[in-house]
Amino acid sequence: MLNLDGKSSRETIWILLAKLLVPLPRWDRGEILLKFCGVVLYEPVHDHRGKQLKTCFSNLFDKNDRGFAGMRKGKMYNEASALYEMMILEKSYILGEILFKALESNGGQI
Repeated sequence: MLNLDGKSSRETIWILLAKLLVPLPRWDRGEILLKFCGVVLYEPVHDHRGKQLKTCFSNLFDKNDRGFAGMRKGKMYNEASALYEMMILEKSYILGEILFKALESNGGQI
């Protein structure tokens, strides 16, 4: 049983997401997220699963006062959403993004 006494609504959202998504394999996390977006956000179905998953994720975890009813966003929110993004989106996309940031911060030198 979850003990959510004294937790803010922001903390509750992250706890519930963790309890739902962490035990699942990456593929199932993405499928659950897509189904959720289809029902709640009325997201159209795309042919390219990766693009659809990224759009869905962006709408849920947007840093510009959208997603989760525009709850107050700060450092904790940004770090948590980045963690969930790494847990849910396809590995090739995430690894490519990490590699790009590493190369960019190093001035393109290997």
